[in-house]
Amino acid sequence: MNWLRPLIVFTVALGSVVYADATQWTPLKSASDLAYAVDTDSIATDSDGYIEYTAKTTWKASSLMPGASAPVSVSVTRYQIDCAGKQWRALDTHYLAADGSPAGVLRSVDSAWVAVSPGTVVDIMFRKVC
Repeated sequence: MNWLRPLIVFTVALGSVVYADATQWTPLKSASDLAYAVDTDSIATDSDGYIEYTAKTTWKASSLMPGASAPVSVSVTRYQIDCAGKQWRALDTHYLAADGSPAGVLRSVDSAWVAVSPGTVVDIMFRKVC
């Protein structure tokens, strides 16, 4: 049984790293301090008719984020878009440190819908998928 705990910890850590690296990311927008990309293969319609997709934000300088256990360099977030209501929400975010190690998870239980604002990366996705 002494080997079971390290095996579980290793498996969870490996899964978090693979989650960010096993995807073909398509660049969507960048700025001087960050780059935003989307996993186009993740775009799907759920059973309620909402569009879901996964996006990755990469910061040039790591910083501490809500729910993170260490400074974050990359966040991988699953989003939902309500095309009819022109609104969106984040479902969950996985954080990675600069070395690629897991740095926490932020789960958005019953997160509120937010209006799609013009000129944002969510607006770019809204125009592509709705």
